Amino acid sequence: MAQVRTRAVKLLVSGVLVATASGTVAFSSMALWALEASTESSWVDPAGAQALVVPAGALSRVRLAAELHQATKLPILLSGAVDKRSRGDSSHMRDLFESGYDITPQWLEVRARTTEENAAYSSCLLHAKGIHVIVLVTDADHMLRAKLWHQYYGFQVLEAPSSFSRAATTLRDFFPSSSGYYRTYRFIHELGGLAEYFLKRVLGVRLTCKADFPIYPDRSQADWAGMTPRPNVAV
Repeated sequence: MAQVRTRAVKLLVSGVLVATASGTVAFSSMALWALEASTESSWVDPAGAQALVVPAGALSRVRLAAELHQATKLPILLSGAVDKRSRGDSSHMRDLFESGYDITPQWLEVRARTTEENAAYSSCLLHAKGIHVIVLVTDADHMLRAKLWHQYYGFQVLEAPSSFSRAATTLRDFFPSSSGYYRTYRFIHELGGLAEYFLKRVLGVRLTCKADFPIYPDRSQADWAGMTPRPNVAV
């Protein structure tokens, strides 16, 4: 009985220590660095690229994509579902490009809700236009999974990562915080996403192009007012 209690206490203490450590910026940043280690530390030379592809997400993606567009004049595809509850979808990113940088993205894909769907639906649009080499703009900790999915759907991917994790710089970073737990959640989320990718790759599972999902094609052909998803032309 004493041995059982001792083991139980050890397990409890270990659990508390792990839970505490996982909530610190110091621990979570190191975890994210493991994901970021496979990507470049700055945007690539986009020689040969045909388009910029930006999955819906953080503002840092907009800033980097705007810089790349201004430097290269490559057309921009924004990919991600319209969601009135969120300001992170592709339509709101479109607004940021136009209001903040006077840039109008060429295409807006508004159905994708996962990284795989970002890649699949982007391929439906861009491959039909002869575009196979892209500069992928996304967060550094998301780049590995996003790159794998876009390659899976036939793209040659040049990386343009943003939002690298910062190192622990203050004493506060070694104590649990909401920021630390969120970073750890992101790390676990990416690991789960990578596991899903490898499983689907082994099984050969792929999404297919459909004629009924909403894509706003070339900006000259689309009325972007309101951004309500609607059936569109086959791609």
